[in-house]
Parts: sequence; structure tokens; C-alpha cells
Amino acid sequence: MTQNNLSHLPVEEELRGRIFWLIRLRWVALAGILVSVSLTEHIFHIPLPEREIYLVSLGIFLCNAIFFLYLKRLERCNSAKIFSRFAFIQILLDWLALTFLIHYTGGIESPVILFFFFHALISSILLSPKNFYLQPTLGVFLVGMVAILEYKEVIGHVTLSGFITNSHYQNPIYIFGILFFFATALYVSTYLSTSIIKKLRERNKELINLKRVAEDAYQRIQTLYSLNNTISSTLDLEEVLGLVARKTAEVMNVKGCSVRLLDQTRKRLELGASYGLSEEYLQKGPVDADKSLTEALKGKPVSVLDVTKDPRVQYPEEAKREGIASMLAVPLVFREEVIGTLRIHTAKPRDFDSEETEFASAIARAVSIAITNAKAYKKVLEFDKARSRFMMMVAHEMRAPVTAIQGILRTILDGYLGEISPRQKELLSRAESRTYSFLALINDLLDLGADETELVESKLSPTSIRDTLGKVLGLLGLKMKEKNIEIEVETPETPLIISEVEGDMEKLFTNLIGNAVKYTASNGKISVRIGIEDKSIKIVVSDTGIGISSEDLPHIFEEFYRTKNARMLEREGTGLGLSIVKRIVERYDGKISVESEPNKGTTFTIIFPRNKVKISPASP
Repeated sequence: MTQNNLSHLPVEEELRGRIFWLIRLRWVALAGILVSVSLTEHIFHIPLPEREIYLVSLGIFLCNAIFFLYLKRLERCNSAKIFSRFAFIQILLDWLALTFLIHYTGGIESPVILFFFFHALISSILLSPKNFYLQPTLGVFLVGMVAILEYKEVIGHVTLSGFITNSHYQNPIYIFGILFFFATALYVSTYLSTSIIKKLRERNKELINLKRVAEDAYQRIQTLYSLNNTISSTLDLEEVLGLVARKTAEVMNVKGCSVRLLDQTRKRLELGASYGLSEEYLQKGPVDADKSLTEALKGKPVSVLDVTKDPRVQYPEEAKREGIASMLAVPLVFREEVIGTLRIHTAKPRDFDSEETEFASAIARAVSIAITNAKAYKKVLEFDKARSRFMMMVAHEMRAPVTAIQGILRTILDGYLGEISPRQKELLSRAESRTYSFLALINDLLDLGADETELVESKLSPTSIRDTLGKVLGLLGLKMKEKNIEIEVETPETPLIISEVEGDMEKLFTNLIGNAVKYTASNGKISVRIGIEDKSIKIVVSDTGIGISSEDLPHIFEEFYRTKNARMLEREGTGLGLSIVKRIVERYDGKISVESEPNKGTTFTIIFPRNKVKISPASP
């Protein structure tokens, strides 16, 4: 925040409130005048020119009503000058009204003269310092004029019979003494009150400045907190850098912000993200590390007050055309190595203070961590893709010979190559069983290693979820019959069509229901329910099998993981089935959850968004 911004105070609201207070106070004063006149006449029996005083009161009433209506019109006004002028006019008219009241209540001998002191205090509160002593001077002048005009008998004198026994309005010494003490007391009280008011205003200004500094600090802390949350929630480098550039420019109230990263040669700074800068300026030419704000690449913040005159700026003319006046560059440092710079651009000349530089440096530190994390994540993804490609290659190379071995074993077992002994048949059957398990593992590895991007970009085909479920149940029917497992199926009458990579839904149901059959004891029960909800399609597969312990539940979707009780019941298994199911569900923006209790059963719930599944009025 600049010093100019700090010095700006919301005086308009303050003046509006004070003027409204003065108008309300004037209503009270008007009521006080009317009550005082009545008491003076009827209680104290002091004669007063009631008609003249009531006329003055009527004038006060009309003026105050006009003031009130005019203030209503100024509700949307933001000009401190207009409010100050409005307050000055009101106080001027108040002093004129007081002058008439003094004349009609005894002139120089009137007790109403004391109210000038009260109004002097109000003037010091409402008026600007240059007008502080103008009002007391006017008050002395008006009272003096009344005294002189009554003394010269230009205007008549009202004597307060019963209140003053001997009238002194024609005694020059008395008049001089009263005016002298009145002027002295008025100026002294004005001086004291204005001194106090000045100190209070200075203190108020300091408090407002402190409040604004605190608000700026809070906003900056909130920005850092928001950036840290974003950095921790995503590893998308482009998204993080774009948010950093926008937030930094908004919080620091500058024209624009850019993030530049050193390339592999460390000789040029490549653009990572920007905000508030034109494409023409960003593409002005290569930004050389040894020509553009080089101190920042040495680990020190660089502040440039005038980009057109500072030799550290590589493209001063382009910056001038862009409307950039000043710049601040802070280094992006990770593990004592500079990896780029965060640059802040202003439209007006700006000398960045230490707080602004420190704030920008704090953002730069967070950005450095985000960049490093994103690069590390990118390497992990590259490694994972390499692993998947290797897995796919090995599995492809292995599937053909294993299939050939399986075919040869089946040929021998079927007797096409001659009679074999029972012992040979037993050994060959075991070998064939192993090849089936091995081939299942190869197929799972191929599914697991398939590149997600290639799958999503491959041709999708519409598939009926109900028909696919029926196909899988038909394939598993013999095993369920052997174990006397009861199957309960509940599907909507309306066909549900999903555009899938061929075979995905079949793999999903085969793995979930196949596991349920495998790990459910004889005479158990399996249920499959498919339902249509407001915003989703819900698939629930539950069984009365061995269940999953609470220790195993967090790991069941991990690759090659098998629970302890599953390994005890079935030695054979890849531990890849549920990993494949989870990948298929997430491929279609779905979610999968599981609930289980050992020895009671397991329930898998899959939710697909409605936009991924078409509800067809007729079968496909």
C-alpha cells in the first residue's frame, strides 16, 4: 500500500454523521428556546418580546427543516468540500440567530451570550482548521455590533425587568469590559478546544491508518493461506502459477504479475504464467538471464522505480508501451538454488517498501515449493507410464507362449497324442490349472498397464448395463450352482446405456461378483442392485462372505494387495481385481466405496453420474 492511500481518510462519512448530530441538536435547542420563553414569562414574570423571539424560532425551524432535507439529498455525495461548506453555512446562520436572540433578551447584558461559547466548541468539531478562528471572530463582531448599535440607540434595547436592576448597555466601560472578556474567553476556549480536536483527529487518523495496515496484512495472510491451500491441493503447475499471478496482482493493487522460470540451460527465463499483461508484451522477445534484472537471479529482490531509465531492464521501450512504470522482481529459490523470478509490474511509479518486498518474497517461497512438487510429480507420472509400458510389453510377450502351452496341455489331456497314465494326467491337470491362473494374471496386468489417455481417446461403444450383468451372471452361474449360492438381482425396467471402452463393464461385474462367489461359503447369498437416483446411477454388490477386517479395508484397492483371510481361503489370486475395478469406475467419473465386517459379508457401492449413463426408453 502506498503512502497516498494511507493518508486518505473516510472524512465524508464522519462529516455526514456530525452534521446530522448538529441538526438533531438544533431541534433540541429550538424546543429549549420555546420552553425558556414560556418559563421566563409565566414563572419568573420577566417580560420578553415574545413575538420577535417566536419569529426567530420560526426562522430556525424552517432553516433546520431545509438543512435536514438537503442532507438527505447528500446521502450519495462523497465530497468532503460540500459537507464542510454545508456545515459552515449552518454555523454561520446559527450565529446570526444567536445574535438576534441576544438582542431580544437584553443585548450586551443577555445571559444568552454564554451560548456563543457552546457554539464555538461545535465549530471546532465540525469545521476545518483554517476556519477555527473565523467563527469566534464573527461572534465577537456580531455581539460588538449589537452592543454598539444599542449604545448609539440605532436599535432599541430590551431591558430584562426583574432580572437586571441597573441597565449598563450605555456604559462604555461596561461594554468594553464585557466585550474584552467575551472575546478573550471565546478565543481561549476555541484555542483549547481546537488543540484537543487536532490531537483527537491525529489519533483517529493513526487508528484508521493502523486499521488499514492491519486489514492489508490480514488480506495478505489470507492470500498466502489461499495459495498454500491451492498448492497443497493440486500438482497442476499451470493452474498454480496462474492463480499466484492473479492473486499477487490483486492484493498488491498493481497492473500485472508474471512468473518466469529458468530453462535447462539457465540462460533464459521462460514464461510460466502472467496476469494483467498483454500478449504483445509477453512475446516481446527472449528474456535473457544475464540481461534482465540479473540481481534477482543471484537471490536478491530487485526494485526498479523507472523502467525507462534503469539499465537493468532488458526491454525498456516495450515496457513503456505496455504502460509499466515500476517493477519488483523477487527470486524463486529452492534448496539454495534460484529457479526463476516472480515479477510485479505497476502502472504508476512506485517505490516498493520492505513490507511489500517481504510479502512478494513469501509468495515466491511458496511458488518455489509448488514448482518443485509439480516437477517431482511429473517425473513420478513419467516413471509410472514407463512402468506401465514395460508391464504391457512383458505381458504381451508372455501371453502368446502361455496360451500355446495351455493349448498343448489340453491336447495331451484330451488324448490326441496317445494314452497317458493317471499320474501323468494329474500332473498335467495341475500344470493346466497353473497356466489358467498365469493367463488370468497376464490379462489383469494388461488391463492395469493400459494407458488411461489412450483408453479415453479410443472409440467408445454404447453398452447395456443390464445385458452386461446378465452375461457375467451366466458365466459365473455354474460356480454359484456348485456352491448353492442364492443370487438376488434387482434392476430398473428402463434400460441403462453407458458409452464405454469395450469390455469395461464386463470386467467390473466379473471382478466384483467373481470375488463375491469366490469368498462366499456354500449356501450363502449374493445380491446385485442397480437403481436410478436424482443425479446418479447406483450399483450395489453385496455378499454374505468372509468379509474384510478394518486393518485391510484401507488397502483393498491397492495393486497386488490381498487380505489375510482371502489368502488363507484361496492361495491363488493376483490382488489386482479391485484395483482394476477402481480404475474403471474413476474412468467414468464415478466413485466406489466399501463396507464390510469379518464373517458377515461385504458391500461395494458404485456411483456413476447421470451424465455418463443414458436412460433409454427402449432396449438397445
